[in-house]
Amino acid sequence: MNRKKMQRQLSAYLDHELNEAEKLAVERHLSGCQESAKTFENLQQNSQLMSGLRQPTPSGIWEGVQSRIEEENKGSWKSRFTLPVRGWFLHPIPVVSMVALITVFAFSFFILDVDQNSLEDPLDFYLIAHNEQTMGFWLMGEDSSSQESSVDTNFTVSDESQAYLDTYFGY
Repeated sequence: MNRKKMQRQLSAYLDHELNEAEKLAVERHLSGCQESAKTFENLQQNSQLMSGLRQPTPSGIWEGVQSRIEEENKGSWKSRFTLPVRGWFLHPIPVVSMVALITVFAFSFFILDVDQNSLEDPLDFYLIAHNEQTMGFWLMGEDSSSQESSVDTNFTVSDESQAYLDTYFGY
């Protein structure tokens, strides 16, 4: 047998990892080869010495290691600038509500944006000005009929907006 293969077989034989056929082959080889028998005895002695050195793991060692790691991470710059993303997935309700809030905000900001060109229509201009004026007087508790209007009415309109305005204001 090859020397390296036999050394692996001796280690496996010592650890009771061989099947019956391999076990018999190693035993036959050990009975016929003094060098392999001596190597096997050395492996047995080392194994016995090592098994005597084993000590049980003290209780609470892993908690101590974990707390020490956390203490070291508290002072690092990386922990200050990273988000605890892993914890977010354990709490789906806040995550879903944040996504919904961001979606609603984006929708209202980009989709429902007021078109400034729509204010060029005279009817819209007058209605907005009238609404601002009446709301301002209503909030201050004053009568809007006794105040002068600050809306500029010195331009002409060629479409039917003037008829709507006359109807609205009662002219």
